[in-house]
Order: sequence, then C-alpha cells, then structure tokens
Amino acid sequence: MELIEIKEKLAEHLNTKFLTAPYLFIGSGLSKRYLGLENWEELLARYCKIVEKPFRYYKDSSEGDLGKVASNLSSDFFDVWWKSSDYKDSREEYEKIDVKIVDKSLPLKYEIAQYLKTVDIIDTLSKLDDSLKRELELLKKASVDGIITTNYDLLIESIFPDFKPFIGQSEMLFGRSHNIAEIYKIHGCCSKFNSLVLTYEDYEDFNSRNSYLAAKLLTTFVDHPVIFMGYKLGDKNINAIIEEIVKAIGTENVSKLQDRLIFIKRGESIDFARSSHTVNHSIISTITIETNSFIPIFEALGTIKRKVPAKIARLFKEQFYELSVTNNPSEKLCVRDIESLSDSSDVEFAIGIGVATSDKGYRCIDIKELIEDFLNDDLALNVEYVLKYTIPKAKTHGRNKSIPIFKYLNADHIDSEEKYQSKKQYFSTEIIDLVENGFSNATANPAQRKLSLILELDIQWATKLAYIASLKKEEIINDLDELLALLKELNKIIWSADQNAISNFKRLVAIYDRLKFAWDERKR
Repeated sequence: MELIEIKEKLAEHLNTKFLTAPYLFIGSGLSKRYLGLENWEELLARYCKIVEKPFRYYKDSSEGDLGKVASNLSSDFFDVWWKSSDYKDSREEYEKIDVKIVDKSLPLKYEIAQYLKTVDIIDTLSKLDDSLKRELELLKKASVDGIITTNYDLLIESIFPDFKPFIGQSEMLFGRSHNIAEIYKIHGCCSKFNSLVLTYEDYEDFNSRNSYLAAKLLTTFVDHPVIFMGYKLGDKNINAIIEEIVKAIGTENVSKLQDRLIFIKRGESIDFARSSHTVNHSIISTITIETNSFIPIFEALGTIKRKVPAKIARLFKEQFYELSVTNNPSEKLCVRDIESLSDSSDVEFAIGIGVATSDKGYRCIDIKELIEDFLNDDLALNVEYVLKYTIPKAKTHGRNKSIPIFKYLNADHIDSEEKYQSKKQYFSTEIIDLVENGFSNATANPAQRKLSLILELDIQWATKLAYIASLKKEEIINDLDELLALLKELNKIIWSADQNAISNFKRLVAIYDRLKFAWDERKR
C-alpha cells in the first residue's frame, strides 16, 4: 500500500461517515517525535541518575509498575532535593508557591515541570528535517474539534494556540468547557507542576474518578471520530478510559462507537485495516493505520471542510452560554471576516430573534435604556437608529428635554456647527429642538455653588442630587469627571427612587452631555 492510499482511505472514512471533525488523542510518541522528549519510563530514568540508583533497581522492586517506580523514586529524590546545593534555587522558588495538598512527590514533579518548561519548542522544531516540518505544517492546518492528551509538555498548545487548555480532571469536570477548540490535558501539565499524574497514588486517584472523566468524554466519543496517536497499541490507560466509556453508554449502545476509534501505529509497513477492540466482553470495530509518515494522516484531516473555524465556533458557544446564564449583555459588536481574527477577545457575538427589520426595536427603547447606553464608555446601540427613532420618541413623551443628544451626534461624525447645519434637513423636529433650545439654566440657590463641595456634604444622596441639578452650567463645567462618576454610580439605584430624584438625575445626564460633547460648549 502507498502513502497516498492511506490519505485517500482515511479522508473518505472521515468525510463520508461523520458529520463532525475528529478529536485527536495524543500520547508521548508525538512529543518524542518532534521535540525529542522522553516517554514516561525514560523520564523516570532521567531522575534515577540523580539519586544514584539504576532505573532497573526501581523497576524490579516495583514489579514493573511505572506508577510504583515513580512513587519510590520520588521518595528518594525528596531527600536529595532538600539537601543538595544543586537545587537551592529551585527550593527558593518552591517556597514562594502556595500548594494546597502536599506530599513527598512534589519536588520530583516540580523538577520535571521545570525541565519541560525550559524546552525551547520554537528552536527545536526549527531544526527538524523537512519531512517532520511538513507534518507539523499540515497538522496546524488540520480540521480537528479538540485534543485529548496525557502529555505534560507544551507542544500541543504551540501547534493549536487558539485552543483553550483544561488541565487535569478537575478543570475538565468543573471548568466551563464547550467541547470544541479545547485541549484536555488529563494527566496534568508542566505549567502547573502539582497537576501531574505521575505516581502510583496519583494513578489510583485518577482511576477512582475515571467514571467521571468518561462521562465528560462520552459525547466526544459518541459524536466524533477519535484518532489515537503517539500510544502503543493496547496502552492500559487508554483501555481503562475506553472501558469506562463503554460502561457508561451500556453494552447495548456499543455499536455507536463502531468505526469511530482510529489507531495510528508508527511502523515501517504501510497499512489501513479494519480491526476490533474487545472491551467488557463487547467487540468494537476499529481502524488501525500503520505508517512511517504522518503526512497522509494530517493531509486527510485537512480535507475536512468547515463552515466556521473551530476557534470561532467555541467563542460563539462560550458567549452564548454567558448570555444565557448572566445578566450582562455584550458591550462590543464587531463585524469582521472571521478568518482574520487573531485574538478572540476582540469580538463578541450578538444573537437576535425577531423580525428582520431590527430598526423597529429602537422605537421601543425607553429613556432608562438610552441613559444606560449613554453612560457606557463605548456606545453599544446603533447610533443612526438612536437618532432616527429612540431620541425623537423619548422627547415626544412629556415633551421631555432631559435627553442626551450630543454624544450620539458626535458618534455620527457631527461634531461642529458646520456639519450640523449640513445635515439639519435630515433631522426630526425633536432632534433640532434638543440641539438648538436645550433647557434653561438653573435659578435655584443651593447650599454650595460648587459640585465638588456638594459631594462632600453630609446629606442624603437625593438631596445632593437636587443641589447639583440646580447649579448653573458654568458652575459644573470644570468638574465633569466627578459628575460622570456620580451619574454612573447613581444609575445603579436611581430608577427605584422617587420621581423628583429621577428627574434631577435625567437633567444632570443631559447637562453632562451638553457640556462634554456639544460643539458650542467645548469652545468655552
């Protein structure tokens, strides 16, 4: 069989049998292939040299169980680490860390994490031969919905920088995941050294919660093809997870996993074969691919077409979730080509359900909603519709003149008398009246004639508000920042106050708007 056949067969399998892109389940073989890092056994052997005992000593005394090897090794390493001058700097850094749960394995985990964090991934990858570089280029372009990995290092994050990592079982179970564009580091990560699943005790704890992990991964395995890479066939940890998933879905539903599990075996021969996996007395039809190059695998993944990139799909799900469970609507709207997004924090989504002519909704926005929008640092409402519908409607009610207008005109690029006159013919009579007539200056005489001094008075806030509302404009203009801070604070409570307080508040909003944004006032 030729490599091109591997690509064609896998591409056909993924594109014709499934509606979703695959998940990758990645083991240490990939980190060894691209970064030259050790597998679990080799990593432990590296630290055996430090305690001056051969790895074979630990392996034989632990009956070949690598978890027990790690437990015994970490116990010996603990004494060396705390005494040796070689680890003085490490101990000083370690002392600064607040670790909730402590045990003798932490020094070994700390050093392993430090070692993996110091790997210069960019430099190491730049020195790979051309075929391996080509593999990574294709992997970066592959259509995958997510990654599951038992690796501690940071290779996967460098390949998929837009994917959100979840470290350890706890983050997976209790973090806010959305099952797309995410990396599940189920055995921990070097970025959090105490998250590493390393010793026999760690694995006992991990396995005791396997059923919870399986429940979390259940929809992944049932809804997606899962491609295993970098593991030896028959890996006991992988088998344990698959067993728990089969247990969770029930033997009567095992058929739902048929052809979804794809195992990539690195070898000199090239083969694409159907095989079977026996789990809990149930037989699952799987696919095993043997290849000496991952190029056809990653090329096949690149043939999967999506309407929306995974990172954007995750962002959408995340913000839709936020919208459904919180009271804070989006404050930013952005229309951009989704492929051009480099930072997902640049954009938030808005979802509308209703008639297509959305401008009608702006006729229904009341003065409270308008003022809340006005007080935001960035206007969220559509400025054109606010000027066309919302403000004229608000002014009609009670012939009210305590309405902010100039900030919206400025946002519509009308920031001078000349520009206003050139557009005046397009404005409603309500807009013209607000701009040209506004409201009369105050005539009352409060206890103090300076805003900052009124704020210092030991009186009720409603009285302060009344005093400030009775000031003349020229007595406020030098304290606009203080006025804005007061308005933002009062906006949280004012709408449940009495009508006089609300009227004074709205008047001050309009005063602030004119003094801050009106072109004739800015000339003062």
